[in-house]
Amino acid sequence: MSLRLYLDECAYKKEPDSRLRGPPYEHYVETPIDSRLFGRADLDHFTYARNRGLIVVTKDPDDFEALHEQQPDHPGIFAIYQDGPPTDMTGRDIARAIQNIADSGIPLAGSFQVLNAWNY
Repeated sequence: MSLRLYLDECAYKKEPDSRLRGPPYEHYVETPIDSRLFGRADLDHFTYARNRGLIVVTKDPDDFEALHEQQPDHPGIFAIYQDGPPTDMTGRDIARAIQNIADSGIPLAGSFQVLNAWNY
């Protein structure tokens, strides 16, 4: 299943972006550069993604979990917890975890998924 994703400023890097857009994953991906929201508040990114049916991918889990609790009617949030090397997820790890969720077929709308748990 192909997903519609929005990588927020914390998660946006060229490596996960290009991995997610290209083979074998082929997901639709937008970034803060695409949306012209670079430098804006988390609420702006969340609202943009929500209004366009995009799942937010973020490395700012605490702020987005609060937004999730305040406004649970969203397409989904994929949160990445970073504790520092060597446990931080690489771009490859992030793409694989997202694909693992996509392959699982679980409902994503209104959910807050921790990508670290899907990294296998």
